[in-house]
Amino acid sequence: MCGSWGSRLFSLWVSPSSISAILMDPVKTEWSVREVMDGIRVRCGRGRPRTRPGEVSGDSAYDTRETRAYLRRRGIKANIPVNIRNRRRPRLGRPYRLDLETYKRMKSSVKRFFA
Repeated sequence: MCGSWGSRLFSLWVSPSSISAILMDPVKTEWSVREVMDGIRVRCGRGRPRTRPGEVSGDSAYDTRETRAYLRRRGIKANIPVNIRNRRRPRLGRPYRLDLETYKRMKSSVKRFFA
């Protein structure tokens, strides 16, 4: 179901109980957060569906300058832990926000879904 060798599966969750978008593509292509974010369509009653979540949780592999800048431009809170390997030198200023309880809840629900 997950595909053959050389493919990967991305999922985007709106809340710990509901999945919003799934993207499956080959490993050899370039991937960005934008491609998955374009697949969001959340129905909230009447009117057009929402395309911008309030907060995005991700693994530390998604801690890149481009990802955080894209989310900041769209006004989305990033709940992504800092990946030390992506930092060449320590950043000065305010540290990135991480709500550990929300991050743990989202991570465990994603693991249960794919298990």
